[in-house]
Amino acid sequence: MPSWMGNLTCLQKLSKFIVGKKEGCGIEELKGLKNLQGRLSIMDLHNVIDARRAVHANLRGKHNLEELELKWSESDLKGEVIKHHIPVLNSLQPHANLKELKITFYGGTEFPSWVGHPSFSEIVHLELSCCSKCIELPPLGSLPSLRDLFIQGLDAVKTVGPGFYGVGSSVKPFQSLKTLKFEDMREWESWWSSGGVDEEEFPSLSELTLWNCPMLRGKLPSCLPSCVKITIAKCPMLVDSDEKLPVLSELKLEECDEVTLIYMFHNASPRTPTTLKIGSSMSKLTCLTGHFMQSLGALKVLMLSDFPNLTSLWQKGTGLENFEHPQLVSLTEIGMPSTHKSSKLSGCEHLPIHKVHIPLSLDDLCIESCPNLVSIPEAGLLSSLRHLVLRDCKALRSLPDGMSNCPLEDLEIEECPLLICFPGGMLPATLKSLKIRYCRELKSLPEGLMHKENGPDTPCHFEHLEIIGCPSLKSFPDGKLPTRLKTLKIWDCSQLKPLSEEMLHDDMSLQYLAISDCEVLSSFPECLSSFMHLTEINLSNCSALKRIFPGVGLPLTNLRTLTIYNCENLKSLPNEMQKLTSLQELTICSCPALESFPNGDMPPNLTSLEIWDCDEIDGCLSNWNLQSLAFLRDFSIAGQCFLDTVSFPDEKCLLPTTLTSIWIGRLPKLESLSMQLRSLANLEELEIVDCPKLKSLPRECLPPALGRFSIRNCQLMTKRCSKEKGVYWPLISHIPCVEINDGNDMSRRAESKGRERERESKKRTNKKENLKNLKSQRRRRPPKCHQQEELEELEDDENAVEADGHNNNIV
Repeated sequence: MPSWMGNLTCLQKLSKFIVGKKEGCGIEELKGLKNLQGRLSIMDLHNVIDARRAVHANLRGKHNLEELELKWSESDLKGEVIKHHIPVLNSLQPHANLKELKITFYGGTEFPSWVGHPSFSEIVHLELSCCSKCIELPPLGSLPSLRDLFIQGLDAVKTVGPGFYGVGSSVKPFQSLKTLKFEDMREWESWWSSGGVDEEEFPSLSELTLWNCPMLRGKLPSCLPSCVKITIAKCPMLVDSDEKLPVLSELKLEECDEVTLIYMFHNASPRTPTTLKIGSSMSKLTCLTGHFMQSLGALKVLMLSDFPNLTSLWQKGTGLENFEHPQLVSLTEIGMPSTHKSSKLSGCEHLPIHKVHIPLSLDDLCIESCPNLVSIPEAGLLSSLRHLVLRDCKALRSLPDGMSNCPLEDLEIEECPLLICFPGGMLPATLKSLKIRYCRELKSLPEGLMHKENGPDTPCHFEHLEIIGCPSLKSFPDGKLPTRLKTLKIWDCSQLKPLSEEMLHDDMSLQYLAISDCEVLSSFPECLSSFMHLTEINLSNCSALKRIFPGVGLPLTNLRTLTIYNCENLKSLPNEMQKLTSLQELTICSCPALESFPNGDMPPNLTSLEIWDCDEIDGCLSNWNLQSLAFLRDFSIAGQCFLDTVSFPDEKCLLPTTLTSIWIGRLPKLESLSMQLRSLANLEELEIVDCPKLKSLPRECLPPALGRFSIRNCQLMTKRCSKEKGVYWPLISHIPCVEINDGNDMSRRAESKGRERERESKKRTNKKENLKNLKSQRRRRPPKCHQQEELEELEDDENAVEADGHNNNIV
């Protein structure tokens, strides 16, 4: 802290005060700050040894403080009991107007009398954290307005009893408390009642959490009339319970002994939870007992997770075979609102699917990571099912017959390697979305996917089709794709025959088209160019593609995004691209055979232009007529086609003044940035990567609005831009974010290596939207044409981490 803070006598807000040892930095500096208000956190109180100095802070006189945190040092708690902590905390008593109090790393064996005194009638939130020497809790039940109480890491407390409730006070204990959490109470053994009437202990409590209390035994509070949620985790010794289950809505048990589960519902009253979540490390549990299940008359939601030895949900003969209440739920993963009836089976490795009863009234069903699942039971299930997700079911071989008769709207199948085909017949007319991912043996799509001219006249609402990672799939069924289809994604299906004129309607509603890793796609169907609703085209890794839309004319009037990545044989772009007046983003990367380029005939309303590794195009920027792009904001270039670029931009090239971001990379002959950059008044970000000959910046100044300036792997610039010593430091020192790196900085290389590994992993497993991922990493590094190049660069990064490098500056 600055010294002599106490001289700021009119100061009203000081969120944090760090107590120092030097003169002018002690806690007594708070004495004159009588006008402090709002929140104040006093840190490093271990530097206060004399309680008289704490008295001088005069916290009691600061009546406008509403939130106070008092924090000592964790390292001090490792030794003996710190005796001076008690008088110091006693001397830091605040004004009674306080609303929130937090005490952390306090080393005394007990709390002073003011903590929990009923005169603090305004306190609504209180936290006691990591006070590991304290052997008993203060009388917090005496705080009449206390609403939230969090007690964590009081390792020396063994008993919570009448003193905690404030027995003897005229105030009813915890009359306003709504949330109570105990965490990391490692020696806590017993929880006694107040000794009075049970109903008066926690009359308003709605949420109770016990987490990591490994020694806690005995009973919980027996009557919580307002409680709606109880969470118990890592409490393996808590095996006893009262005859009343004190919860109305949700009970969650994790990493507790299975005996806890049994006792929780022994002699349970009708006040059983409507939501029950059980999971995590109950390794011995193989079946839910009939006695337990019969106690759950009001249960509507049941979630089971991480039960490695579970073989059946309940035993036969319990009368529960037709039990329709439990619904194994994961609303967040399925993405459906809480009003839906949803079901999920997840991670049940030993659970045979024929032993599971699935409720007949389900709307949503998600079955995930069930390796023994062979088939889906059909009886009763399909009558109401609208959303079905099957994920990571290694043994799944077939789907239910008669799927066309159910009201199914969404069907998602992922990582089911033994699934070969769909059942015969039509898909449900209600189906809107079909997603098939990484089903490597799938050889055919459902017949009902396509519309046949002589087929049944069935209305089709099909809008979204996604097929990813199905290398055995060779063709679509005969017929045409639905006219209502809006989204079509086909990735990593190397043998699948490409789209043809015969598959498409002239009046389709297609809006988004993405094709990746299609080795046989050589050209686009001409009718696509007339699709009035098409807004985005994304093509990547299509090695046979040579041309797209040879004649554009006036169609594609709504196309906003065109992305082409790693199409090594592509020779031409659409003609008359200046007529694509809606096009805003144009990205062409790793297309080394591309010859024709619009140059002066760019789409006029572009906001983003990225050209990387297109070796055969004309790289003379002065021929591109960039100044005509009145809305261009992002501009990015890299690769051999710009081999002759010595200065950027050159004298004849005029850049649009609307630019806010420029990224240039791998220009081997680039030596300088030209004076023209000064005219880009809106430029906020400039990044230059892998330009080994770059040695000169504009002589006067860079653009005035520049907020980030990054030069990486440009060795000649490292020393010239080094902090304070470099000749160019005066030109860049005012920029808020300056990154200068010559490629050998260890921390950056490690970070780069991690990014490369993550990207490579994603590419091998998912191959999801290659170019979109690449664009999101644009400001980190340029793209690579081939996977081998990426692996080689990764190896270079690993070597660079171990090697000594030049001096680097990251400001």
